[in-house]
Amino acid sequence: MLEELRVRNLALIEDATVHFGPGLNVLSGETGEGKSLVLEALDLLLGERSDRELVRTGAAECAVEGRFRLDDRTATRLREVSELVEGGGELIVRRVVGADGRSRAWVDGNLCPLNVLKAVGGLLGDVHRQRDQLGLLRPDAQRGVLDRLAGIEADVTACAEHFERRRRLLVDADTADAEAETRLARIEELRDAVKELDEAAPTTGEADALSAEWKLLTKSQDLVRSLATAADAVSEGEGAASARLAQAARAVAGHAGLDPRIAALSERLETLRIEAADLGRETARLRHAFDPVRGRIDTVGERLDVLRSLGRKYRADGDRLVERHVALKAELASLKEAVSGAALRKEAAAAAVAYHATAVALWKRRRDTAATLSRDVTAALKDLRLPNAVFVADPGCAKAPASFDATDAHPWGYGTPRFLVSMNVGEPPKPLEEVASGGELARTLLAVEGALAGAHHIPLLVFDEIDAGVGGRVGLPFGRRIKLLARHHQVLVVTHLPQVAAFADTHLLVKKSVEGGRTRTVIRALDVDGRVEELADMIGASGARNLAVAQARDLMKEATA
Repeated sequence: MLEELRVRNLALIEDATVHFGPGLNVLSGETGEGKSLVLEALDLLLGERSDRELVRTGAAECAVEGRFRLDDRTATRLREVSELVEGGGELIVRRVVGADGRSRAWVDGNLCPLNVLKAVGGLLGDVHRQRDQLGLLRPDAQRGVLDRLAGIEADVTACAEHFERRRRLLVDADTADAEAETRLARIEELRDAVKELDEAAPTTGEADALSAEWKLLTKSQDLVRSLATAADAVSEGEGAASARLAQAARAVAGHAGLDPRIAALSERLETLRIEAADLGRETARLRHAFDPVRGRIDTVGERLDVLRSLGRKYRADGDRLVERHVALKAELASLKEAVSGAALRKEAAAAAVAYHATAVALWKRRRDTAATLSRDVTAALKDLRLPNAVFVADPGCAKAPASFDATDAHPWGYGTPRFLVSMNVGEPPKPLEEVASGGELARTLLAVEGALAGAHHIPLLVFDEIDAGVGGRVGLPFGRRIKLLARHHQVLVVTHLPQVAAFADTHLLVKKSVEGGRTRTVIRALDVDGRVEELADMIGASGARNLAVAQARDLMKEATA
Protein backbone atom coordinates (compact mmCIF):
# COMPACT_ATOMS: atom_id res chain seq x y z
CA MET A 1 0.00 0.00 0.00
CA LEU A 2 0.99 3.66 -0.41
CA GLU A 3 2.10 4.97 2.97
CA GLU A 4 3.53 8.37 2.11
CA LEU A 5 3.43 10.77 -0.82
CA ARG A 6 5.63 13.86 -1.07
CA VAL A 7 4.96 16.45 -3.76
CA ARG A 8 7.09 19.52 -4.53
CA ASN A 9 6.42 22.30 -7.06
CA LEU A 10 3.59 20.51 -8.83
CA ALA A 11 1.30 23.31 -10.05
CA LEU A 12 -0.30 24.83 -6.93
CA ILE A 13 1.34 22.33 -4.58
CA GLU A 14 4.58 23.93 -3.40
CA ASP A 15 5.58 21.31 -0.86
CA ALA A 16 3.24 18.74 0.65
CA THR A 17 3.69 15.42 2.41
CA VAL A 18 0.63 13.20 2.63
CA HIS A 19 0.34 10.10 4.80
CA PHE A 20 -2.15 7.45 3.75
CA GLY A 21 -3.54 4.64 5.82
CA PRO A 22 -4.86 1.16 5.14
CA GLY A 23 -8.46 0.69 4.10
CA LEU A 24 -10.48 3.63 2.76
CA ASN A 25 -8.76 6.98 2.22
CA VAL A 26 -11.02 9.88 1.27
CA LEU A 27 -9.87 13.05 -0.47
CA SER A 28 -12.35 15.92 -0.31
CA GLY A 29 -12.41 19.65 -0.91
CA GLU A 30 -14.19 22.25 -2.97
CA THR A 31 -14.02 22.11 -6.75
CA GLY A 32 -10.81 23.74 -7.99
CA GLU A 33 -8.94 23.38 -4.71
CA GLY A 34 -6.45 20.91 -6.22
CA LYS A 35 -7.73 17.39 -5.56
CA SER A 36 -6.88 16.42 -9.13
CA LEU A 37 -3.26 17.42 -8.49
CA VAL A 38 -2.91 14.58 -6.00
CA LEU A 39 -4.07 12.19 -8.71
CA GLU A 40 -1.64 13.81 -11.17
CA ALA A 41 1.14 13.11 -8.68
CA LEU A 42 0.02 9.48 -8.39
CA ASP A 43 -0.08 9.20 -12.19
CA LEU A 44 3.55 10.32 -12.35
CA LEU A 45 4.56 7.75 -9.74
CA LEU A 46 2.76 4.98 -11.61
CA GLY A 47 4.48 5.75 -14.91
CA GLU A 48 2.00 7.90 -16.83
CA ARG A 49 3.25 10.52 -19.27
CA SER A 50 4.50 13.80 -17.85
CA ASP A 51 3.57 17.35 -18.83
CA ARG A 52 5.78 20.38 -18.30
CA GLU A 53 2.64 22.39 -17.52
CA LEU A 54 2.61 20.56 -14.17
CA VAL A 55 5.77 22.36 -13.05
CA ARG A 56 4.96 25.22 -10.69
CA THR A 57 5.55 28.65 -12.21
CA GLY A 58 9.09 29.80 -11.50
CA ALA A 59 10.37 26.33 -10.47
CA ALA A 60 13.01 24.44 -12.42
CA GLU A 61 11.28 21.10 -11.84
CA CYS A 62 8.58 19.31 -9.93
CA ALA A 63 9.21 16.15 -7.95
CA VAL A 64 6.98 13.37 -6.64
CA GLU A 65 8.12 10.66 -4.27
CA GLY A 66 6.12 7.74 -2.91
CA ARG A 67 6.86 5.18 -0.22
CA PHE A 68 5.03 1.89 -0.63
CA ARG A 69 4.71 -0.92 1.89
CA LEU A 70 4.76 -4.26 0.05
CA ASP A 71 3.26 -7.59 0.93
CA ASP A 72 5.15 -10.70 -0.14
CA ARG A 73 2.97 -11.34 -3.19
CA THR A 74 3.37 -7.83 -4.58
CA ALA A 75 7.12 -7.80 -3.87
CA THR A 76 7.56 -11.05 -5.78
CA ARG A 77 5.55 -9.80 -8.75
CA LEU A 78 7.54 -6.55 -8.83
CA ARG A 79 10.86 -8.38 -8.87
CA GLU A 80 9.59 -10.40 -11.82
CA VAL A 81 9.10 -7.27 -13.92
CA SER A 82 12.21 -5.34 -12.84
CA GLU A 83 15.54 -6.16 -11.24
CA LEU A 84 15.61 -2.57 -10.00
CA VAL A 85 13.22 -3.54 -7.21
CA GLU A 86 15.36 -4.50 -4.25
CA GLY A 87 14.45 -6.90 -1.48
CA GLY A 88 12.47 -5.98 1.62
CA GLY A 89 8.95 -4.84 2.32
CA GLU A 90 9.40 -1.20 1.27
CA LEU A 91 9.64 0.43 -2.15
CA ILE A 92 10.60 4.03 -2.89
CA VAL A 93 9.57 5.52 -6.24
CA ARG A 94 10.62 9.01 -7.34
CA ARG A 95 9.74 11.00 -10.45
CA VAL A 96 11.08 14.41 -11.49
CA VAL A 97 9.72 16.53 -14.34
CA GLY A 98 11.77 19.48 -15.60
CA ALA A 99 10.37 22.76 -16.85
CA ASP A 100 11.47 21.60 -20.32
CA GLY A 101 9.13 18.61 -20.07
CA ARG A 102 11.83 15.97 -19.65
CA SER A 103 11.31 13.49 -16.85
CA ARG A 104 13.47 11.08 -14.87
CA ALA A 105 12.46 8.29 -12.56
CA TRP A 106 14.07 6.24 -9.81
CA VAL A 107 13.00 2.95 -8.24
CA ASP A 108 14.69 2.16 -4.94
CA GLY A 109 17.32 4.76 -5.80
CA ASN A 110 18.07 3.28 -9.24
CA LEU A 111 17.46 5.25 -12.42
CA CYS A 112 14.52 3.67 -14.18
CA PRO A 113 13.27 3.87 -17.81
CA LEU A 114 9.69 5.07 -18.15
CA ASN A 115 8.46 1.77 -19.64
CA VAL A 116 9.84 -0.11 -16.62
CA LEU A 117 8.28 2.41 -14.24
CA LYS A 118 4.94 1.90 -15.96
CA ALA A 119 5.24 -1.87 -15.55
CA VAL A 120 6.10 -1.41 -11.86
CA GLY A 121 3.30 1.13 -11.41
CA GLY A 122 0.79 -1.21 -13.00
CA LEU A 123 1.39 -3.64 -10.13
CA LEU A 124 1.21 -0.97 -7.43
CA GLY A 125 -1.96 0.97 -8.24
CA ASP A 126 -4.91 1.39 -10.57
CA VAL A 127 -6.48 4.83 -11.08
CA HIS A 128 -10.13 5.07 -12.20
CA ARG A 129 -11.37 8.45 -13.36
CA GLN A 130 -14.86 9.47 -14.32
CA ARG A 131 -14.10 8.95 -17.98
CA ASP A 132 -12.91 5.43 -17.21
CA GLN A 133 -16.50 4.45 -16.46
CA LEU A 134 -17.04 4.69 -20.20
CA GLY A 135 -14.31 2.10 -20.66
CA LEU A 136 -16.63 -0.47 -19.12
CA LEU A 137 -18.84 0.00 -22.18
CA ARG A 138 -16.16 -1.43 -24.49
CA PRO A 139 -16.45 -5.16 -25.28
CA ASP A 140 -12.71 -5.66 -24.79
CA ALA A 141 -12.91 -4.11 -21.31
CA GLN A 142 -15.87 -6.33 -20.41
CA ARG A 143 -14.03 -9.41 -21.63
CA GLY A 144 -10.97 -8.29 -19.65
CA VAL A 145 -13.05 -8.13 -16.45
CA LEU A 146 -14.44 -11.61 -17.05
CA ASP A 147 -11.03 -13.06 -17.89
CA ARG A 148 -9.35 -11.48 -14.89
CA LEU A 149 -12.04 -12.81 -12.58
CA ALA A 150 -11.72 -16.27 -14.18
CA GLY A 151 -7.93 -16.17 -13.91
CA ILE A 152 -7.47 -17.15 -17.55
CA GLU A 153 -5.37 -14.26 -18.88
CA ALA A 154 -2.34 -16.50 -19.58
CA ASP A 155 -4.58 -19.00 -21.38
CA VAL A 156 -6.04 -16.19 -23.47
CA THR A 157 -2.52 -15.28 -24.56
CA ALA A 158 -1.89 -18.90 -25.59
CA CYS A 159 -5.19 -18.95 -27.49
CA ALA A 160 -4.21 -15.78 -29.35
CA GLU A 161 -0.89 -17.38 -30.30
CA HIS A 162 -2.68 -20.41 -31.82
CA PHE A 163 -5.06 -18.08 -33.64
CA GLU A 164 -2.24 -15.97 -35.05
CA ARG A 165 -0.18 -19.03 -36.02
CA ARG A 166 -3.10 -20.47 -38.00
CA ARG A 167 -3.71 -17.13 -39.72
CA ARG A 168 -0.05 -16.69 -40.62
CA LEU A 169 0.28 -20.26 -41.94
CA LEU A 170 -2.75 -19.81 -44.18
CA VAL A 171 -1.30 -16.59 -45.58
CA ASP A 172 2.02 -18.34 -46.19
CA ALA A 173 0.19 -21.24 -47.85
CA ASP A 174 -1.59 -18.90 -50.26
CA THR A 175 1.71 -17.20 -51.02
CA ALA A 176 3.42 -20.57 -51.59
CA ASP A 177 0.69 -21.66 -54.00
CA ALA A 178 0.88 -18.40 -55.93
CA GLU A 179 4.66 -18.64 -56.21
CA ALA A 180 4.86 -22.38 -56.93
CA GLU A 181 5.21 -22.11 -60.74
CA THR A 182 7.80 -19.35 -60.48
CA ARG A 183 9.68 -21.29 -57.82
CA LEU A 184 9.83 -24.47 -59.95
CA ALA A 185 11.14 -22.51 -62.95
CA ARG A 186 13.78 -20.93 -60.78
CA ILE A 187 14.81 -24.32 -59.38
CA GLU A 188 15.42 -25.64 -62.92
CA GLU A 189 17.40 -22.54 -63.80
CA LEU A 190 19.50 -22.89 -60.66
CA ARG A 191 20.12 -26.58 -61.24
CA ASP A 192 21.67 -25.86 -64.65
CA ALA A 193 23.77 -23.01 -63.28
CA VAL A 194 25.01 -24.97 -60.26
CA LYS A 195 25.81 -27.99 -62.44
CA GLU A 196 27.85 -25.83 -64.83
CA LEU A 197 29.74 -24.20 -61.96
CA ASP A 198 30.22 -27.53 -60.18
CA GLU A 199 31.88 -28.91 -63.31
CA ALA A 200 34.07 -25.82 -63.64
CA ALA A 201 34.78 -25.88 -59.88
CA PRO A 202 36.32 -22.40 -59.60
CA THR A 203 38.42 -21.91 -56.47
CA THR A 204 39.34 -18.86 -54.44
CA GLY A 205 42.46 -17.14 -55.83
CA GLU A 206 42.58 -19.39 -58.90
CA ALA A 207 41.88 -16.71 -61.52
CA ASP A 208 44.51 -14.34 -60.14
CA ALA A 209 47.10 -17.13 -59.97
CA LEU A 210 46.41 -18.23 -63.54
CA SER A 211 46.63 -14.68 -64.85
CA ALA A 212 50.02 -14.21 -63.21
CA GLU A 213 51.21 -17.54 -64.60
CA TRP A 214 49.93 -16.62 -68.06
CA LYS A 215 52.04 -13.47 -68.06
CA LEU A 216 55.12 -15.47 -67.08
CA LEU A 217 54.43 -18.13 -69.67
CA THR A 218 54.02 -15.63 -72.51
CA LYS A 219 57.41 -14.10 -71.60
CA SER A 220 58.98 -17.63 -71.55
CA GLN A 221 57.84 -18.22 -75.12
CA ASP A 222 59.70 -15.11 -76.20
CA LEU A 223 62.82 -16.53 -74.50
CA VAL A 224 62.48 -19.91 -76.29
CA ARG A 225 62.22 -18.16 -79.63
CA SER A 226 65.32 -16.07 -78.84
CA LEU A 227 67.32 -19.16 -77.82
CA ALA A 228 66.31 -20.95 -81.00
CA THR A 229 67.55 -18.01 -83.04
CA ALA A 230 70.82 -18.02 -81.09
CA ALA A 231 71.23 -21.79 -81.53
CA ASP A 232 70.70 -21.48 -85.26
CA ALA A 233 73.26 -18.69 -85.50
CA VAL A 234 75.88 -20.46 -83.42
CA SER A 235 75.65 -24.11 -84.41
CA GLU A 236 72.39 -25.38 -85.91
CA GLY A 237 71.41 -23.12 -88.79
CA GLU A 238 72.69 -22.88 -92.30
CA GLY A 239 75.95 -20.93 -92.24
CA ALA A 240 76.22 -21.30 -88.46
CA ALA A 241 79.28 -19.81 -86.79
CA SER A 242 80.61 -23.18 -85.55
CA ALA A 243 80.60 -24.72 -89.06
CA ARG A 244 82.31 -21.71 -90.63
CA LEU A 245 84.92 -21.66 -87.85
CA ALA A 246 85.61 -25.38 -88.42
CA GLN A 247 86.09 -24.69 -92.13
CA ALA A 248 88.48 -21.82 -91.36
CA ALA A 249 90.40 -23.88 -88.81
CA ARG A 250 90.88 -26.70 -91.33
CA ALA A 251 92.04 -24.32 -94.04
CA VAL A 252 94.73 -22.76 -91.83
CA ALA A 253 95.81 -25.96 -90.03
CA GLY A 254 97.57 -27.35 -93.19
CA HIS A 255 99.98 -24.40 -93.19
CA ALA A 256 100.75 -24.29 -89.50
CA GLY A 257 104.32 -25.63 -90.01
CA LEU A 258 105.33 -22.78 -92.26
CA ASP A 259 105.43 -20.13 -89.62
CA PRO A 260 104.95 -19.95 -85.86
CA ARG A 261 102.46 -17.18 -86.30
CA ILE A 262 100.34 -19.37 -88.62
CA ALA A 263 100.50 -22.13 -86.03
CA ALA A 264 99.27 -19.71 -83.34
CA LEU A 265 96.44 -18.54 -85.60
CA SER A 266 95.43 -22.16 -86.27
CA GLU A 267 95.24 -22.83 -82.50
CA ARG A 268 93.07 -19.78 -81.93
CA LEU A 269 90.72 -20.78 -84.74
CA GLU A 270 90.41 -24.29 -83.26
CA THR A 271 89.69 -22.79 -79.84
CA LEU A 272 86.97 -20.59 -81.35
CA ARG A 273 85.49 -23.61 -83.14
CA ILE A 274 85.37 -25.59 -79.92
CA GLU A 275 83.79 -22.62 -78.00
CA ALA A 276 81.22 -22.08 -80.75
CA ALA A 277 80.29 -25.76 -80.70
CA ASP A 278 79.97 -25.61 -76.90
CA LEU A 279 77.83 -22.43 -77.10
CA GLY A 280 75.60 -24.13 -79.64
CA ARG A 281 75.07 -27.15 -77.44
CA GLU A 282 74.32 -24.97 -74.32
CA THR A 283 71.92 -22.76 -76.29
CA ALA A 284 70.10 -25.81 -77.65
CA ARG A 285 69.94 -27.32 -74.15
CA LEU A 286 68.40 -24.16 -72.69
CA ARG A 287 65.95 -23.93 -75.56
CA HIS A 288 64.78 -27.50 -74.96
CA ALA A 289 64.69 -26.87 -71.19
CA PHE A 290 62.13 -24.05 -71.64
CA ASP A 291 60.32 -25.64 -74.57
CA PRO A 292 57.90 -27.85 -72.46
CA VAL A 293 56.04 -24.67 -71.32
CA ARG A 294 54.31 -24.69 -74.67
CA GLY A 295 51.88 -27.35 -73.40
CA ARG A 296 51.30 -25.50 -70.11
CA ILE A 297 50.50 -22.23 -71.78
CA ASP A 298 47.76 -23.92 -73.75
CA THR A 299 46.34 -25.44 -70.54
CA VAL A 300 46.42 -22.13 -68.69
CA GLY A 301 44.92 -20.25 -71.60
CA GLU A 302 42.01 -22.67 -71.92
CA ARG A 303 41.28 -22.52 -68.15
CA LEU A 304 41.34 -18.72 -68.19
CA ASP A 305 38.92 -18.71 -71.10
CA VAL A 306 36.51 -20.93 -69.13
CA LEU A 307 36.65 -18.76 -66.02
CA ARG A 308 36.27 -15.51 -67.95
CA SER A 309 33.33 -16.90 -69.92
CA LEU A 310 31.57 -17.98 -66.68
CA GLY A 311 32.39 -14.61 -65.12
CA ARG A 312 30.67 -12.79 -67.97
CA LYS A 313 27.68 -15.15 -67.83
CA TYR A 314 27.14 -14.81 -64.10
CA ARG A 315 28.41 -11.23 -63.82
CA ALA A 316 31.06 -12.16 -61.30
CA ASP A 317 34.77 -11.87 -62.01
CA GLY A 318 37.61 -13.53 -60.13
CA ASP A 319 36.80 -14.62 -56.60
CA ARG A 320 33.28 -13.22 -56.91
CA LEU A 321 32.55 -16.16 -59.21
CA VAL A 322 33.29 -18.50 -56.30
CA GLU A 323 30.95 -16.45 -54.07
CA ARG A 324 28.29 -16.53 -56.78
CA HIS A 325 28.64 -20.30 -57.00
CA VAL A 326 28.09 -20.65 -53.23
CA ALA A 327 25.11 -18.25 -53.30
CA LEU A 328 23.41 -20.10 -56.16
CA LYS A 329 23.81 -23.43 -54.37
CA ALA A 330 22.34 -21.93 -51.18
CA GLU A 331 19.40 -20.46 -53.07
CA LEU A 332 18.76 -23.81 -54.76
CA ALA A 333 18.84 -25.62 -51.43
CA SER A 334 16.48 -23.04 -49.91
CA LEU A 335 13.96 -23.35 -52.74
CA LYS A 336 14.09 -27.14 -52.56
CA GLU A 337 13.37 -26.94 -48.84
CA ALA A 338 10.50 -24.44 -49.28
CA VAL A 339 7.33 -25.87 -47.77
CA SER A 340 4.47 -26.38 -50.14
CA GLY A 341 1.08 -24.76 -49.70
CA ALA A 342 -0.41 -28.15 -48.85
CA ALA A 343 2.12 -28.74 -46.08
CA LEU A 344 1.49 -25.29 -44.64
CA ARG A 345 -2.26 -25.87 -44.65
CA LYS A 346 -1.68 -29.11 -42.79
CA GLU A 347 0.21 -27.16 -40.11
CA ALA A 348 -2.59 -24.58 -40.06
CA ALA A 349 -5.12 -27.35 -39.46
CA ALA A 350 -3.04 -28.56 -36.49
CA ALA A 351 -2.94 -24.99 -35.13
CA ALA A 352 -6.73 -24.84 -35.51
CA VAL A 353 -7.08 -28.01 -33.45
CA ALA A 354 -4.87 -26.54 -30.72
CA TYR A 355 -6.83 -23.28 -30.87
CA HIS A 356 -10.15 -25.11 -30.60
CA ALA A 357 -9.09 -27.06 -27.53
CA THR A 358 -7.88 -23.88 -25.81
CA ALA A 359 -10.89 -21.81 -26.91
CA VAL A 360 -13.40 -24.39 -25.66
CA ALA A 361 -11.64 -24.52 -22.27
CA LEU A 362 -11.76 -20.70 -22.13
CA TRP A 363 -15.45 -20.65 -23.00
CA LYS A 364 -16.22 -23.09 -20.19
CA ARG A 365 -14.30 -21.00 -17.67
CA ARG A 366 -15.99 -17.82 -18.88
CA ARG A 367 -19.41 -19.47 -18.75
CA ASP A 368 -18.96 -20.56 -15.14
CA THR A 369 -17.40 -17.24 -14.11
CA ALA A 370 -20.10 -15.27 -15.95
CA ALA A 371 -22.79 -17.01 -13.92
CA THR A 372 -21.06 -16.06 -10.66
CA LEU A 373 -20.38 -12.49 -11.81
CA SER A 374 -24.00 -12.05 -12.92
CA ARG A 375 -25.27 -13.13 -9.54
CA ASP A 376 -22.81 -11.04 -7.51
CA VAL A 377 -23.21 -7.83 -9.52
CA THR A 378 -27.01 -8.13 -9.54
CA ALA A 379 -26.98 -8.48 -5.75
CA ALA A 380 -24.61 -5.52 -5.41
CA LEU A 381 -26.83 -3.33 -7.63
CA LYS A 382 -29.77 -4.09 -5.36
CA ASP A 383 -27.67 -2.92 -2.39
CA LEU A 384 -26.93 0.23 -4.39
CA ARG A 385 -30.64 1.13 -4.63
CA LEU A 386 -31.29 -0.47 -8.01
CA PRO A 387 -33.75 -3.10 -6.70
CA ASN A 388 -35.03 -4.12 -10.13
CA ALA A 389 -31.65 -4.30 -11.85
CA VAL A 390 -30.56 -7.56 -13.46
CA PHE A 391 -26.95 -7.86 -14.61
CA VAL A 392 -25.99 -10.54 -17.12
CA ALA A 393 -22.41 -11.39 -18.06
CA ASP A 394 -22.76 -13.13 -21.42
CA PRO A 395 -19.77 -15.44 -22.13
CA GLY A 396 -20.11 -14.74 -25.86
CA CYS A 397 -21.96 -17.75 -27.19
CA ALA A 398 -24.52 -20.15 -25.79
CA LYS A 399 -22.49 -23.22 -26.66
CA ALA A 400 -18.97 -23.88 -27.83
CA PRO A 401 -18.73 -25.45 -31.32
CA ALA A 402 -17.92 -29.15 -31.57
CA SER A 403 -14.97 -28.46 -33.86
CA PHE A 404 -13.04 -25.45 -35.07
CA ASP A 405 -15.41 -22.78 -36.35
CA ALA A 406 -13.69 -19.94 -38.20
CA THR A 407 -16.86 -17.83 -38.35
CA ASP A 408 -16.92 -17.25 -34.58
CA ALA A 409 -13.22 -17.60 -33.78
CA HIS A 410 -11.35 -14.64 -32.32
CA PRO A 411 -7.87 -14.28 -30.83
CA TRP A 412 -9.42 -14.51 -27.35
CA GLY A 413 -11.55 -17.57 -28.17
CA TYR A 414 -15.11 -18.23 -29.33
CA GLY A 415 -17.66 -15.45 -29.15
CA THR A 416 -17.37 -11.93 -27.78
CA PRO A 417 -18.25 -11.66 -24.09
CA ARG A 418 -20.38 -8.65 -23.16
CA PHE A 419 -22.29 -7.21 -20.25
CA LEU A 420 -26.07 -6.83 -20.39
CA VAL A 421 -28.31 -5.11 -17.92
CA SER A 422 -31.97 -4.46 -17.29
CA MET A 423 -32.83 -1.67 -14.87
CA ASN A 424 -36.62 -2.09 -14.96
CA VAL A 425 -39.07 -4.92 -14.41
CA GLY A 426 -40.30 -6.45 -17.64
CA GLU A 427 -37.42 -5.14 -19.75
CA PRO A 428 -35.06 -7.75 -21.24
CA PRO A 429 -31.36 -7.27 -20.57
CA LYS A 430 -29.68 -5.13 -23.20
CA PRO A 431 -26.06 -4.10 -23.78
CA LEU A 432 -24.82 -1.95 -20.92
CA GLU A 433 -24.12 1.05 -23.14
CA GLU A 434 -27.73 1.16 -24.33
CA VAL A 435 -29.50 1.37 -21.01
CA ALA A 436 -27.20 2.74 -18.29
CA SER A 437 -27.37 6.38 -17.21
CA GLY A 438 -24.38 8.07 -15.59
CA GLY A 439 -25.41 7.15 -12.07
CA GLU A 440 -26.37 3.63 -13.06
CA LEU A 441 -23.06 3.18 -14.85
CA ALA A 442 -21.15 4.41 -11.78
CA ARG A 443 -22.95 1.93 -9.58
CA THR A 444 -22.40 -0.86 -12.08
CA LEU A 445 -18.66 -0.11 -12.22
CA LEU A 446 -18.47 -0.17 -8.42
CA ALA A 447 -20.41 -3.43 -8.29
CA VAL A 448 -18.07 -5.00 -10.87
CA GLU A 449 -15.00 -3.76 -8.98
CA GLY A 450 -16.44 -5.27 -5.84
CA ALA A 451 -16.87 -8.61 -7.59
CA LEU A 452 -13.27 -8.38 -8.79
CA ALA A 453 -11.88 -7.59 -5.36
CA GLY A 454 -10.68 -11.09 -4.64
CA ALA A 455 -9.07 -11.53 -8.06
CA HIS A 456 -7.68 -8.01 -8.36
CA HIS A 457 -4.15 -8.24 -6.94
CA ILE A 458 -3.27 -4.55 -7.26
CA PRO A 459 -2.88 -3.16 -3.73
CA LEU A 460 -4.02 0.45 -4.38
CA LEU A 461 -7.30 1.38 -6.12
CA VAL A 462 -7.98 5.05 -6.81
CA PHE A 463 -11.45 6.36 -7.74
CA ASP A 464 -11.85 9.92 -8.95
CA GLU A 465 -15.43 10.96 -8.25
CA ILE A 466 -16.76 7.52 -9.06
CA ASP A 467 -19.95 8.66 -7.30
CA ALA A 468 -20.62 11.48 -9.83
CA GLY A 469 -24.26 11.29 -10.82
CA VAL A 470 -25.15 9.35 -7.68
CA GLY A 471 -27.81 11.00 -5.53
CA GLY A 472 -27.70 11.44 -1.78
CA ARG A 473 -30.15 8.60 -1.15
CA VAL A 474 -27.72 6.20 -2.79
CA GLY A 475 -24.71 7.72 -1.04
CA LEU A 476 -24.68 5.50 2.03
CA PRO A 477 -25.08 2.21 0.13
CA PHE A 478 -22.45 3.48 -2.29
CA GLY A 479 -20.06 4.33 0.54
CA ARG A 480 -20.75 0.99 2.21
CA ARG A 481 -19.89 -0.82 -1.02
CA ILE A 482 -16.62 1.11 -1.35
CA LYS A 483 -15.86 0.28 2.26
CA LEU A 484 -16.31 -3.40 1.47
CA LEU A 485 -13.89 -3.00 -1.43
CA ALA A 486 -11.40 -1.46 0.99
CA ARG A 487 -11.27 -4.73 2.90
CA HIS A 488 -9.27 -6.21 0.01
CA HIS A 489 -7.36 -3.11 -1.12
CA GLN A 490 -6.11 0.24 -0.02
CA VAL A 491 -8.69 2.56 -1.63
CA LEU A 492 -8.37 6.27 -2.31
CA VAL A 493 -11.61 8.03 -3.26
CA VAL A 494 -12.05 11.60 -4.42
CA THR A 495 -15.64 12.45 -3.51
CA HIS A 496 -18.14 15.24 -2.97
CA LEU A 497 -20.66 12.96 -1.23
CA PRO A 498 -20.62 13.18 2.58
CA GLN A 499 -22.33 9.78 2.69
CA VAL A 500 -19.20 8.27 1.06
CA ALA A 501 -16.68 10.36 3.01
CA ALA A 502 -18.27 9.23 6.28
CA PHE A 503 -16.81 5.74 5.76
CA ALA A 504 -13.21 6.99 5.59
CA ASP A 505 -10.49 5.38 7.64
CA THR A 506 -8.28 8.33 6.69
CA HIS A 507 -9.84 11.62 5.57
CA LEU A 508 -7.67 14.16 3.73
CA LEU A 509 -8.79 17.71 3.02
CA VAL A 510 -7.45 19.67 0.06
CA LYS A 511 -7.64 23.43 0.37
CA LYS A 512 -6.10 26.47 -1.32
CA SER A 513 -4.58 29.39 0.53
CA VAL A 514 -2.79 32.58 -0.47
CA GLU A 515 0.55 33.35 1.19
CA GLY A 516 3.06 35.96 0.14
CA GLY A 517 1.11 36.77 -2.99
CA ARG A 518 1.16 33.13 -4.22
CA THR A 519 -1.60 30.54 -4.21
CA ARG A 520 -0.76 27.24 -2.59
CA THR A 521 -2.68 23.99 -2.25
CA VAL A 522 -2.43 22.41 1.18
CA ILE A 523 -3.35 18.83 2.04
CA ARG A 524 -3.96 17.84 5.64
CA ALA A 525 -5.30 14.84 7.46
CA LEU A 526 -8.43 15.46 9.52
CA ASP A 527 -8.98 14.30 13.07
CA VAL A 528 -12.45 13.34 14.28
CA ASP A 529 -13.56 16.91 14.88
CA GLY A 530 -12.11 18.00 11.57
CA ARG A 531 -13.99 15.23 9.80
CA VAL A 532 -17.25 16.34 11.40
CA GLU A 533 -16.64 19.91 10.23
CA GLU A 534 -15.74 18.78 6.69
CA LEU A 535 -18.77 16.49 6.44
CA ALA A 536 -20.96 19.34 7.63
CA ASP A 537 -19.45 21.56 4.91
CA MET A 538 -20.13 18.84 2.34
CA ILE A 539 -23.74 18.55 3.55
CA GLY A 540 -23.96 22.31 3.17
CA ALA A 541 -27.18 23.08 5.05
CA SER A 542 -27.08 26.83 4.51
CA GLY A 543 -28.07 28.79 7.60
CA ALA A 544 -28.43 25.63 9.66
CA ARG A 545 -24.86 24.83 10.65
CA ASN A 546 -25.85 23.02 13.82
CA LEU A 547 -28.16 20.78 11.84
CA ALA A 548 -25.39 20.01 9.33
CA VAL A 549 -22.99 19.15 12.15
CA ALA A 550 -25.56 16.86 13.72
CA GLN A 551 -26.18 15.16 10.38
CA ALA A 552 -22.42 14.72 9.95
CA ARG A 553 -22.14 13.02 13.35
CA ASP A 554 -25.08 10.77 12.48
CA LEU A 555 -23.44 9.80 9.16
CA MET A 556 -20.22 8.86 10.92
CA LYS A 557 -22.09 6.76 13.46
CA GLU A 558 -24.03 4.99 10.74
CA ALA A 559 -20.83 4.36 8.78
CA THR A 560 -19.20 2.71 11.78
CA ALA A 561 -22.27 0.77 12.88
